[in-house]
Amino acid sequence: MLERYSIVFHPPLEIIEQVEALKLDLGSTIGWFPSRNSKAHITIQEFMVDESKLKLIVKQLERCCNSLQPTTVKFNVFDHFNNGAFYIKPDRESTTILTALMKQIQKTVPTPNTHRGTNPHLTIARRLSPENIIIAHQILKPTEIAFLCDTVALRQFNASQKQFEVIQLFPFLNQADPLGVQGSLF
Repeated sequence: MLERYSIVFHPPLEIIEQVEALKLDLGSTIGWFPSRNSKAHITIQEFMVDESKLKLIVKQLERCCNSLQPTTVKFNVFDHFNNGAFYIKPDRESTTILTALMKQIQKTVPTPNTHRGTNPHLTIARRLSPENIIIAHQILKPTEIAFLCDTVALRQFNASQKQFEVIQLFPFLNQADPLGVQGSLF
C-alpha cells in the first residue's frame, strides 16, 4: 500500500517553537488557517511509496546525510506566494546553500511520484486571503531566525491528524562517502 512521505530540513526545537509563536500571534488575529498546526520545516521533497521502497530510500537518505556538512542558515524576511502561503524567507547566502543541499539530496535520494521543493522557506500559513496576507505583514515583525542546519527528517503523513509526523531523523555527519572512497581506490 502506498503511503505519503516527505523529506525535510528539520530545525532545532527552539526554532520550531519560535515559528510556532509566530503562528500563534497570527492565529490570535485572523483565526485558524491551513498549516496552523504544522511544525516548522523546509520541504525537500514529498512522495508516495510502499514499505519495501521506503527501506531503500531510508538507506539512501542515511548515506547522503552522513556526508553532508552542518551549516548555519538565516531567515529574516517575511514574504508570500500568490497561492496565499505566507512564509519566512532565508537571506541570499542561505538560499544558495539550502537550494544546493536540496538539489543534492533530491539527486542522491530519487523518489517516485515526487513533488520537489525548489524555493527554501519556513511556512507560517497557507491559503491566506489577500486581506489576511496584509494583516500578517502588519502584525508579524521581521526577526532573524538563525540555526545550524544539521538534520533531515523523514516524515509520514498521518491521515487522521492531517499532519506529517517525523518517523526518523538523519544528522549531517560530514563524513567521507564510503562508496565514493571505495570507488577512488580501484
